[in-house]
Amino acid sequence: MLIIKPIKSREVWEGFLLKNPQANFLQSWNWGQFHQNLGKKIFRLGFFADNQLQGIALLIKVKAKRGTYLECPGGPIIDWSQSAHLQAFINHLKNFSQTENISFVRLRPNILDTPENRQIFKTSSFVKALMHILALTPFVLDLDKSE
Repeated sequence: MLIIKPIKSREVWEGFLLKNPQANFLQSWNWGQFHQNLGKKIFRLGFFADNQLQGIALLIKVKAKRGTYLECPGGPIIDWSQSAHLQAFINHLKNFSQTENISFVRLRPNILDTPENRQIFKTSSFVKALMHILALTPFVLDLDKSE
């Protein structure tokens, strides 16, 4: 059985994140801290089975004209081959959303866009968002070069 509960330890969070192939800065402790410093409420959730950390999800509460929602950029970081992980997350979000007055949840996991992964979301009743959480095509500027 998967239990989802808050993670308060930076070391536990970053230790798990850095060992996971889905790791990205959008799920880092510092990214959560950044949003917290902007005045947003954040939630760092851990997915536990037999007291072993199996996944993480940084959720950011956003208040917008279209409603108050949670976004999970670059996550959640879970074992996507285990449907029980996603189902536990969805069940947790449904209960959690009532206490936090959330209208919807936006995910952008760091997984490949494959037919199999699209089917996971379709089966779980997710719909494709009309706009991206972050930039679709970011550009990189090498700051090490001289002017």
